[in-house]
Amino acid sequence: MVDVGCGAGSWLKEFQVEGVADVLGIDFHVQESSLRIPREKFLRSDLQQPISVPRRFDMVLCMEVAEHLPRESADILVKSLVDLGPIVIFSAALPYQLGSASHVNEEWPEWWVKLFSARGYKVID
Repeated sequence: MVDVGCGAGSWLKEFQVEGVADVLGIDFHVQESSLRIPREKFLRSDLQQPISVPRRFDMVLCMEVAEHLPRESADILVKSLVDLGPIVIFSAALPYQLGSASHVNEEWPEWWVKLFSARGYKVID
């Protein structure tokens, strides 16, 4: 399991509790002292740039991250996600949510579906 935009790694910590030992958290704006996963399971990476990890994972998680990245980096993020694994669990803020001043790219799900579909991914939900 890899979590792109993992923050402190809370989701990964829960997966570890449930027996998933092979995890990796990727994020940029995180204080390592706040990590809930071991430091060696964390990779600092600018999510606006292609993520380079020399392997794939069974599952990729990216929850409520994409709206914090500029629209012009959305395709880069989607490419990074599909390069990391065959199953991507993804969510992003909808338009008009305005949950935070840091939301710079709120899009309807159909917009994201087109980006994933262009890379050969089928949306299940």
